[in-house]
Amino acid sequence: MKTHISKFLLICLFTIGISYSNSAVPIEISIAKSTFLQYEPVYLIMSADPGWLSSGKMFGPLENSANDFFLQITGPDGNAYQYLPAIRTEPVFGKTPDQISLSTIILHRHAVVTTQIGTYTFKLMDNNKNQLSNAITFEVIKPATRDEISAARLIESDPCAYGAFLYLQGGDFNSKGLVIVSSLADGSTGYSPFSNAIMAMFHAQISYDYQTNKIRRDKDISKSMAYFMKSGFNNADGSLKLKTIHLLSLRFPSISWPIEAIEKARAILEFQDNAPLSKSYFYQSAKISR
Repeated sequence: MKTHISKFLLICLFTIGISYSNSAVPIEISIAKSTFLQYEPVYLIMSADPGWLSSGKMFGPLENSANDFFLQITGPDGNAYQYLPAIRTEPVFGKTPDQISLSTIILHRHAVVTTQIGTYTFKLMDNNKNQLSNAITFEVIKPATRDEISAARLIESDPCAYGAFLYLQGGDFNSKGLVIVSSLADGSTGYSPFSNAIMAMFHAQISYDYQTNKIRRDKDISKSMAYFMKSGFNNADGSLKLKTIHLLSLRFPSISWPIEAIEKARAILEFQDNAPLSKSYFYQSAKISR
């Protein structure tokens, strides 16, 4: 099993395809593909110019409250708006920001970002409305097959719960989100690869009841690895691979993980993982708690 997992992870590592290139803007943003299904999450990779970072700029995931930039989204209807992350984090002072940062784009004001069909444009803007990154465009398409249409209808039963479960990479309090994402993971549609990755991370985490000081649900290596292997990552985003490899390697150190994959994932994700959550942790929690 260890050999099989190692070979699979090495394939994942070398197909991530994060690139570094010089441009006229200090931050380069990218996504792994140009077409997404309706309601699919977008995993954004942000790469900052080292010279720009050396000038003392704060750089981190979009949730970082100290950032002096934001993501501007222009939807198919032509309306541009500032993306508001559901979580706000406080910066870790005294630590040099990493050059790469990852963000999951799924919920904005209780709605799934990729709800509309058509062309979207993403770009980073500073607080003075100056463009800080390249602009990227992608298409959101309608579910085409019977199974994909059925999966989309399931998401529409509670899109906020679905989006929150993806965004938080789980959540025992979000029972409706768990039902939706686990059902998507059990299917064989374009929604299945990322759903399997999320379920792998969900089962790699412990659910603790602080009122009774007892473990409500322990991590389960068998379930987690089964979902991880099932994900395949054939249609999933590179940054989601990094997130999944990173978390599972921390939770299950006994597994023989390729050192190259671990070092790459941890180098990129360490800054995000060390950022403490602010008091405004999740302003939508009341809505999605079922």
